[in-house]
Amino acid sequence: GDNDRLRKLSPKGLLVWTRRKKTFAPPTRPSPSKAMIKVFACCVNLKSTPINKNRSREVEPKVVKTEIMKDFEKAFENRQFCDITLKLKGGSVRAHKFVLAARSPVFKTLLEDTSCTGNASEIIINDLTKSVLINLLYYLYCGIIGTVQWDMLIQLYEVAGRYQVDSLKQNCRDVIVSNLSDKRACKVLQFADKHKDHELVKSVTSYMKNNFYKLRETDHWKLFREESPGLAFDVYKSVTD
Repeated sequence: GDNDRLRKLSPKGLLVWTRRKKTFAPPTRPSPSKAMIKVFACCVNLKSTPINKNRSREVEPKVVKTEIMKDFEKAFENRQFCDITLKLKGGSVRAHKFVLAARSPVFKTLLEDTSCTGNASEIIINDLTKSVLINLLYYLYCGIIGTVQWDMLIQLYEVAGRYQVDSLKQNCRDVIVSNLSDKRACKVLQFADKHKDHELVKSVTSYMKNNFYKLRETDHWKLFREESPGLAFDVYKSVTD
């Protein structure tokens, strides 16, 4: 029963309330007051894995796919009934107009322009590599970021801004923050400041503040302090506030 479970617990201390105050007494210290003691709750220490430890360069957002997401993933993979070709330097990729137009205002405008010029079957893409385009299309179809390398995640963030896919930008931001490490934090803060992403700046600064006394001993911090003294000052300030 509950009493048997309580007997097996090792106490960490007692929290005693009197009419005037409450006092914490460690196990090695006698109770601060002689009175009847009632156990309201107990705390159990759990083993946990430190956050951001031993992270690989590959990031995989944890997402449960719905039925419609799976169906659109199939449409992305088999390319059946595609009606537009996206041409770029490294080749071409087939896609569906309605997906592009529904998911990206920039693609919608490009499709409208091609319709006006009479060449409605292809769009020239000059600012993307094929691998980035495929990952962008995967998101447009499925609504999730696939398993990508860290560098690809950063590129997708930038592409999301150019093609006005706000949800992709937010998802990239969330995945970046959840995969921060001491090695990555300084570069990400510079990146966030460059793109004037105040939300990302705030999140990365918070990470650096919480890990500052370990971070300041690294070569990453020393280089960051030389390259971006203003940002380094902001981090210092957040620690001392």
